[in-house]
Amino acid sequence: MQFVENYKVAKKCKFRSQVIALALDLLLRFQELEEAYPEASTEINQDWELTIRYER
Repeated sequence: MQFVENYKVAKKCKFRSQVIALALDLLLRFQELEEAYPEASTEINQDWELTIRYER
């Protein structure tokens, strides 16, 4: 709880619950982003691939 209190003071939050809500929001966003990376890595943009090949 000390970390939460320190964060609250450092970020000028009024309540510890704001810190917890922010942490949950960031965690959930991170998880969604992490899940999206494998899907995005399967997408191939042919224009980009051609650009990379010609610049080498």
